[in-house]
Amino acid sequence: MRFKCQAGCVTCCQQKGFVYLTEEDIVRAAAFLGMSAADFERKFVYRTTNLRRLRTPRDAQCGFLRPDGCSIHPAKPTQCRIFPFWPELVEDRKEWEKTGEWCPGIGKGELVQIEAAFKCLKSELGIRPIYHQLEHRVEAHILVAFLAYCLTVTLKHRLQAHAPGLTPRAVLEKLAAIQTLDVWLPTTDGRYLVMPRYTEPEAELALLLHQLKITLPKQPQPRLVAAPAGATPQLKM
Repeated sequence: MRFKCQAGCVTCCQQKGFVYLTEEDIVRAAAFLGMSAADFERKFVYRTTNLRRLRTPRDAQCGFLRPDGCSIHPAKPTQCRIFPFWPELVEDRKEWEKTGEWCPGIGKGELVQIEAAFKCLKSELGIRPIYHQLEHRVEAHILVAFLAYCLTVTLKHRLQAHAPGLTPRAVLEKLAAIQTLDVWLPTTDGRYLVMPRYTEPEAELALLLHQLKITLPKQPQPRLVAAPAGATPQLKM
């Protein structure tokens, strides 16, 4: 995927839809305008129980859009800042290409390998931003997407140096065979001996780890803990 925002372009700001806000978005924009967050919200924000979005003027798509661009550009909302790298676009090539029909920046600039990164680690969440209504879930979504991108790029460079025939996704699928678990053993005094363990890699996976110069840490040390609430320890001999 390629994208480079074009100077003077405000086409994305003119599209129909709502701009949803986090609490931090409100505070940041209010500070930029020299207002309190409460005053900014009363004037510009429509709030429901779980959602906050910018009010939409009758005669425009956005109240902050001016002929020369966004009037709060340095403090614009997160939703605006990360466009067009919204998961619903990068996870669906047809939607990406459809957006490219009106966004002149799509298809230009350096290659951004972000679609595969999103799919590698976010697919297990089973959630999409369009369904997020709580601020902490929006922030978690952005964080996981960023971590996925960092992991994929780092792994790609390591593979180029040590195992050029493999892709990051293929390696992650192989590494999924390593799992961790906690073994809880009751003791005679009512406590539990907890032994965290990860599965030992089989020969093929061990060879891959060796090629990538990845050394697994030692098995964690066992620890004694109090019995969980409601537990009835029974030591079987």
